[in-house]
Amino acid sequence: MTIPNPLAASCDKKSPLRILEVSARGRTHGATSRRLTFRYTENGPEGLLQGKKAYVVIASGGVPIGSDYDFASPYLRQVLAFVGITNVEFVAAEQLNSKFDESIDAARVRIAEIVYTSSRSNPRAA
Repeated sequence: MTIPNPLAASCDKKSPLRILEVSARGRTHGATSRRLTFRYTENGPEGLLQGKKAYVVIASGGVPIGSDYDFASPYLRQVLAFVGITNVEFVAAEQLNSKFDESIDAARVRIAEIVYTSSRSNPRAA
């Protein structure tokens, strides 16, 4: 079985988190998704994507995901919670500066597990 390499194929096509910033593409998405992903009520904003699960593939040069210095994953978790998604799984290719091959391989394996599990539980997804 060949495991596809979604990390290498899409690295330059997605909206990456750069050092201490979120790209313009990532910041503007919120403005374009209103009424599709959240709405304002008399009690404040309400996410419209409850019951959904998000898989976030994230790469880090040196900061381990979930560490005290990781600001990206809490930020993304908060943005997803705002639109109603609270079931979030991070697939991390982390510490690429020192563990590149090991980290990429682990992320590929986890992505393959997710895809396999998803296709087994939902034949239409395959």
